[in-house]
Amino acid sequence: MLEVDQITTRYGAITALHSASLEVRAGELVALVGPNGAGKTTLLNTVAGLLRPATGSIRFEGNDIPGTEPARLVRAGLALVPEHRRIFK
Repeated sequence: MLEVDQITTRYGAITALHSASLEVRAGELVALVGPNGAGKTTLLNTVAGLLRPATGSIRFEGNDIPGTEPARLVRAGLALVPEHRRIFK
């Protein structure tokens, strides 16, 4: 369903995420944990299309997604809900 293979994401000259890989299959529940600054948000923002990876590949349901508009990814079923947005108010 979701395959992240060896992605590197940079903010200018700073590498924020180096060679990250992740696979999530249909029906799986996955938790991404780590200390502040570990790259969790950068990884999720890259998968959601808010950042573009410098290297590596991201596939969602068999389709390459880097460069795809975030709105198209949401329509395809891939979305990121940031914290502290009071979505259940």
